[in-house]
Amino acid sequence: RLIARIDTGSEEEALHQAIDEDMFMNQAEFNLMMELAKKILGKDCLGREAVEAALRIKISEAEVPEMPFSEEELRRAKELDQYLILRVDKTAYGEPITMERLGEKLQGGFEKKGLGKIFYKTDGYKNEVFFTKDKPRLKWALVTKAVIPGSTNKDYLDQTQAIADYLKNKVFAGRMLPVGYQQAIDEFNKAKNDLAKLMESDWKKAAEQLAKLELNQLTRQKPVEVIYDFLVYLITNDERLLESEYTWTMAQTSDGDLVFVGGADEDGAG
Repeated sequence: RLIARIDTGSEEEALHQAIDEDMFMNQAEFNLMMELAKKILGKDCLGREAVEAALRIKISEAEVPEMPFSEEELRRAKELDQYLILRVDKTAYGEPITMERLGEKLQGGFEKKGLGKIFYKTDGYKNEVFFTKDKPRLKWALVTKAVIPGSTNKDYLDQTQAIADYLKNKVFAGRMLPVGYQQAIDEFNKAKNDLAKLMESDWKKAAEQLAKLELNQLTRQKPVEVIYDFLVYLITNDERLLESEYTWTMAQTSDGDLVFVGGADEDGAG
């Protein structure tokens, strides 16, 4: 296509035209995928417009990543009661999205809507990096609405095993695991016995190694992502997630504790 156009203009003009056509085609494909996602997931499809309205921000269209999920994956997500959400790390004006900023920006409107508080008490972590600086990862994510079955009343190590089992037996049931997930599970399988021993002798070191496992990095949310998702889902659909449950994240406090988020009732999330 590029060669055919050189005769009618400069190479630079032809290159720009080719790029513009590719961008148009990609945008058309993206729009089709978004329409499909909305058809399959309904209110559980939370794209750019939903995030902008809920968080009162503007998102640059150029920053929105491509849809990574196939029709089959979206239909499987529907069966597993998952929702699709676009996460961004900054506004169109370059403002970072942190837990602290979300609270400051949205609390007034939250109260006016009769939704109560966003955070319960922040005194214990108001200076923590996960609250003041950490941002969501720029991505589309499929997220379970509740904690996964069989993962409650377990320590972090056993929960990681529950995540591996859930991926194999539910999310990718009857299919080969994608390479990234398989490698992450293999890494965990090799490390879990040593981690179990380490938990008895040095919990802080064990927590650090558990949080850094690729399986937990791939599947667990950051604290800011839990709050981001919670706010977008509640404001869009008038439905609270993690109202009486907590989810352990892949972040640590400055003291080494693994951060959990939940109990997100009208008194505020803990």
